[in-house]
Amino acid sequence: MRTYKLLFLFLCIIYVSCNNDDDTAVNEEIDTSNLVNATASVATFNTLATIDLETGNPITTQNERLIASVTYENSFIGLLENRIVRNSDVDFLGEQLWEIDFVDGSDIEFDFNRSQMLIHNGVLYLNYVTENPSLPSPFPTLLAVDATTGTTIWVENQTEYEFTRIAILNNRMITVETFNNETRITSRDISDGSILNQWQVDERISHIIPGANEIIVMSWSNKVYSIDEDLSINWTFETDNSNVQRGAIVGNQFLFHSRDEFIYALDLQTGFINWSQHLPDLFISDFFTENTTAWSVTRDFSDNTFLINELDITNGTANSNFAIPALNDASEIEFINFDDYLLIISDPNTGATRSQLLNYKTQNLIWENEITIDNISILRANILLENNRYALSSFF
Repeated sequence: MRTYKLLFLFLCIIYVSCNNDDDTAVNEEIDTSNLVNATASVATFNTLATIDLETGNPITTQNERLIASVTYENSFIGLLENRIVRNSDVDFLGEQLWEIDFVDGSDIEFDFNRSQMLIHNGVLYLNYVTENPSLPSPFPTLLAVDATTGTTIWVENQTEYEFTRIAILNNRMITVETFNNETRITSRDISDGSILNQWQVDERISHIIPGANEIIVMSWSNKVYSIDEDLSINWTFETDNSNVQRGAIVGNQFLFHSRDEFIYALDLQTGFINWSQHLPDLFISDFFTENTTAWSVTRDFSDNTFLINELDITNGTANSNFAIPALNDASEIEFINFDDYLLIISDPNTGATRSQLLNYKTQNLIWENEITIDNISILRANILLENNRYALSSFF
């Protein structure tokens, strides 16, 4: 661990030195004042570990499964095993504002493995599957809850097609639903969940991203669609290879990356390509945006490093980049970005899982520590930083 840490700090010092105007090395004191009293609860399949973000030191570890979470006003709302909780703290151990307990003493069970939550105009929306042994098959469920009080507003059940993605556009609920190998997208009345329009899609859908007047639909193949709330197609874009990945709407562009090693920027209104950036021989591990800037985290397996790139969204060129070494024996490495920081979780083949906090704008490693979690392929994180709350997930 000592060798890894010294190597990382050496690379950071070299970068600062090479980019200084007078070519003299500068040792800047790292400002961590906004990390005082900041905390993060990081969740795997069966563990919720809370850490101090100023030091990386552990605070609590719970045998608790956090399936999904959102922020609402001065609180977090989390879907835990068989219950929804609104609480003031990242670890749900603070002031409890309300709770919905799904366990009622009956034989009815619930499957939350593909559940998502979102909040719109003070209403919490959630999808899950209800399993009633008295019925021949499980039935997918949509639930709408008053986010302030925890009172149920409406419940919508259906047969066969399971809800996998939900979004809101112009007071319509847009749902992606699957049954066997079939996929459809449905537009619903937000007041009661009833069906207004449906589009039978001939491929699997990975993400739906709402904009001001459109929903961007990302497929598991090579297609990206823009649709309106009535499910009319505005445009379609195809990449050169299958499996388009995470994307984001930035201004009047839609930015995303694909397994064909390109980052694309499309005109949001027309779907025409504004620019593309080829990253040959680099695996894109993460991609995120902030205001008018895009960032990519790419892995170079030839020298086992991560390159953090700041991209100019007008043309895709790199404004800056810097490299950090990757853990040699890590079977999984996940990234969670918030504010100016990247929380990096590495799960080695042997030994304890390691966490690092990096300020990617100043290019400083804040700390490196151990964290008591494993099986990190998908992470959830609740973060409290000063007065800001974040409910995030790692790339998947």
